[in-house]
Order: sequence, then C-alpha cells, then structure tokens
Amino acid sequence: MWGISKQTGKIARGRRWAAIVLAAVAAGLLAMSIAWAQSPTGTSGAALTVDGEEIAEAELRLHMERNRALVAEEYRRQFGAETDGDFWTRRYGDGTPGERLRAVAGEQAVRAKVEQMIAREAGVLNDIGYDAFRRALETENERRAEASASKQVVYGPIRFEPNVFYGYYMSGIRNAAIRALLDSGELRGTENEARGEYEAMVERRLEAAHIEWKR
Repeated sequence: MWGISKQTGKIARGRRWAAIVLAAVAAGLLAMSIAWAQSPTGTSGAALTVDGEEIAEAELRLHMERNRALVAEEYRRQFGAETDGDFWTRRYGDGTPGERLRAVAGEQAVRAKVEQMIAREAGVLNDIGYDAFRRALETENERRAEASASKQVVYGPIRFEPNVFYGYYMSGIRNAAIRALLDSGELRGTENEARGEYEAMVERRLEAAHIEWKR
C-alpha cells in the first residue's frame, strides 16, 4: 500500500507505522473545470521540477484544489473580492487570484515532493510519482466499497475525493519516514523531538533545492 517497500531490518517499524496510519484512515467555491488564469489548459506533463524530480500538472492542480478556499478568503479580506465567474482572472494589485493560487500550490507541491524524496531515501517509499498516489487512492476506495458492500463498519467516507485523501497519504509517508530515520539514527530523541528535527531537515532541503517551473 502507498508504494511502501518490502524491505526488512531497521525500516520495518517505519513500514508498520505507515500500515497503522492507513488502517486509521479506514477507522465549494468553484468547480475545477474553471480555466485558471495563466495556467495551462491540459493536466498532463510536468508543471515544475524540484532537484530534477517532476511535479505533474495534475499533481499541482490537486494542491490548487486544496488551497482554493484559502486564496479566495485572502482576496475577500484584502480586496473585498467576490468569487464570481471572473474572480480567478481579475487583477488585484500586482496579480490575479489564479496566479496567486498557482504559486501557493507550487510551494506546497514542492514541500510535499521533498518529503517524498526523504521518505524514499529512508527506504519506506518506492515510487514518488503522482501515479503512485492515484493508485493508492483507487486501492483505498475499492477497499472501502468492498467493506461497505459486505456490511463492515467503514470509518469516514465510503469514497475519498483526491484532495481529502492526499492529507492522509502524506501523513502516512511522513510518519513512516520519521520512524525509519529514528531507527537509523539520523533523527534522535523522543518522537516529538524527532518531528522537530524532521521539519528542520525538510526546511534545509527546501532552502538548497533547485526549483524550475516548466509551464
């Protein structure tokens, strides 16, 4: 599940932690069809790269979906903007809400990709591509549908939407990476202390990262 590797040894507890998180998963303003300003019309191909790792356009748009309400509220507070049909392409100050949304989504997509890269290096994640996330989502939704059909208790929704499932997906990756890094000695202290070290590790990687927008 989630592309977690079958390696043994020090990372075993990291894998088990990810499995526990996945088990715990079991326990609008505007439609996405809006044409965002200054954003490509297609959803295929790479939108940007971080240290050579591609972030797919579809992956970026997932982060846009997760941040639409936040950006809309930002413009409502700052400019009194109304979220009508022209909202995302209307210029306020130095740019449009669509441009701002794409930039915010890009920052979050880069952070997530860096965390996935760390998890891969820690040995708890094999595939950090967007397709791996889609497969994990499909697998989880199939499992939930089967459980519901057989009258088993299903905690949470019967079917996850991608933007909702993404938070659970990244939480599992993060927890597994922290546990594996603790086991390997790269992180030290209690789990809470290790989380602080982990966040500092992510920040260092982001500061040194080479980021390139492709479209």
